[in-house]
Amino acid sequence: MRRVGVLLFAVLYIILVLGALAQWANKGQVMKYRKQLLIAISVALPFLAVRTLYSVLSTFSSSTFITTDSTTTSTSDGALAKFNMFTGEWQIFLAMDLLMEYICVLVYIFAGSTLKLDQDYQLQDYEDYPLYRSKPY
Repeated sequence: MRRVGVLLFAVLYIILVLGALAQWANKGQVMKYRKQLLIAISVALPFLAVRTLYSVLSTFSSSTFITTDSTTTSTSDGALAKFNMFTGEWQIFLAMDLLMEYICVLVYIFAGSTLKLDQDYQLQDYEDYPLYRSKPY
């Protein structure tokens, strides 16, 4: 079930990337502050990719995962053993998991606290934003 879950996580990341690319293809139709939000999302995508990759590698690094009352053990095999969350190298866990997640959170917090998305609906100069042109009555 863990492997299926992490594969769904990877598929959702691919859908997120495709959605961002679709919005970049229509960037002329995107409002000013929404475009800045799209930039923030695009900045966070590489960090999220590393985080997703680590999740996939960590999940497939162990052949078995046994939990008893007081201990959790995992048997790792092959080249992926260093990516195991419990028995692998802590430096890889720190760099690929925690640091990437914190960077994504900081990008989203900064974007969420500085963008004025409600101002997208105020009337702007119609030459810069063709969607704001007034319609003749």
